[in-house]
Amino acid sequence: MRGTKKRIKPTVWQDIKPAKQIKKPPKWFVKLKSFLNPILKSRFYVQTKRTLRRLDKKVVIKRVVKYGIFIATLVMFYIIIPKQSVNTQDPKTTKVEPGLVRGTPTYKTLLPQGKNIKDLGGWIRPGNKSVYVYLDRIDNVAINVSQQPLPEDFRNDVEQQVDDLAMAENATEKITVGSINVYIGTSAKGPQSVFFAKENLLVLIKSASKIENDQWARYINSLQ
Repeated sequence: MRGTKKRIKPTVWQDIKPAKQIKKPPKWFVKLKSFLNPILKSRFYVQTKRTLRRLDKKVVIKRVVKYGIFIATLVMFYIIIPKQSVNTQDPKTTKVEPGLVRGTPTYKTLLPQGKNIKDLGGWIRPGNKSVYVYLDRIDNVAINVSQQPLPEDFRNDVEQQVDDLAMAENATEKITVGSINVYIGTSAKGPQSVFFAKENLLVLIKSASKIENDQWARYINSLQ
């Protein structure tokens, strides 16, 4: 009949496609996300993200290159230098592990008062000619002490640059030793990382376990 609306054939249940099952992310992705979360929530990351939004591309590239150098230095200091060396009982008997070489800095360095480099087992370096390391102890805790000349970019504003570097490594605790600002980062398992500048040197120290602030202060004050 005219004027009669054509009935639409109802969709039967066979035509309905089931929703696709959501795949769980792989374990490596979950582990990576859990590893990156503290970094993405850190004060350094948040402030850097805000700063980058206000900077032009040339400035951003310059800063990325500059901090890339220090990240490379830290990788050498914390990864290439074997864990065995930080647990050495006597620095004098330290054996140079694969990837390390002995050498002598061509610049003025700092040593604890009353000790010479022979007492500390000699200078070693992880391939980078500008970075030299010696091993020592604070009481019964083994430490690696790394030194290198302050980069040119640091010399215009040393405190701010060291502050930025420490923040990047999550060394959020700050103490003052004389006129020197010292930044300390403590891992969940106890080992610490210490950053400071003294006498035109950038000094990085890694300890095998937690050291009290007053002990750090006495040791840093003894460096001359």
